[in-house]
Amino acid sequence: MSKKIIKLSLGKHIKLYFLIAYCFLFFNSNLLSQRLILGSELEGSCSFYNDKFDGLKTTSGELYDKSQFTAAHRTLPFNTLIAVTNIRNSITIIVRINDRGPHTQSRMLDVSGAAADILGIKNRGVEKVKMRVVGFDNFQYLEPIDPPDMTAEIKNSKNQ
Repeated sequence: MSKKIIKLSLGKHIKLYFLIAYCFLFFNSNLLSQRLILGSELEGSCSFYNDKFDGLKTTSGELYDKSQFTAAHRTLPFNTLIAVTNIRNSITIIVRINDRGPHTQSRMLDVSGAAADILGIKNRGVEKVKMRVVGFDNFQYLEPIDPPDMTAEIKNSKNQ
């Protein structure tokens, strides 16, 4: 009789234990992955969304707005802020990840129409860009680009 009572009491609480373990692993792994990728830099090809997608739902559930600075990336968490620099013209802007893509494997990033206009991508269609993770959940932690190295200039001025 006592064995049945023990089994029943474990059965009642086992769902609670799994729920606590799931929440702990989910929230901690999300924070850990964010810490690991903050400041990460990648280079690759970038394209932009066609205007026909304006007003349609993105993977995150929000509506795509071609006038906002948003982007699609395959693995970065939604609401990650990234600085995108066009390597050809050195223009840098910050966009927020709100979708999954691009669906062309050779490309790393799809940006919105407004972002493509600023970066100078619309005329060419695809550009080589540098991407740097600068923030999460709409909070920017890092500067879009590294500050220039001033130590060489200081050393040169002391020698003169």
